[in-house]
Amino acid sequence: FQMIYTGANIVVHTMWPHAYLLQWHTLHHTVLADVYNVNIPSDYDVHFSKDFKKYDAVLSETSLFVRYKWLSDAFAGLLMPLGVGVYHMMGWGLQHVMKDSM
Repeated sequence: FQMIYTGANIVVHTMWPHAYLLQWHTLHHTVLADVYNVNIPSDYDVHFSKDFKKYDAVLSETSLFVRYKWLSDAFAGLLMPLGVGVYHMMGWGLQHVMKDSM
């Protein structure tokens, strides 16, 4: 759980300073877009979201994360060990919690 949460959370909540790294979830935080998904809009979003219609063409041309839908998952996978390592070094890891509770 920590690995998945940490990797994905780092990727979607980093407000990348370049347009080519924007994601749908970043727009949710910055312009209050009505697409909440991490990076791949749901079928509902594709059909009913006003922001999907407004931003899809531009994001598909500009953002690597939108153009290559697999990229954010791959990047999150690379960040998972880093996040878990930080949790472990700070003493916040699951194994620390379980050890302290016994």
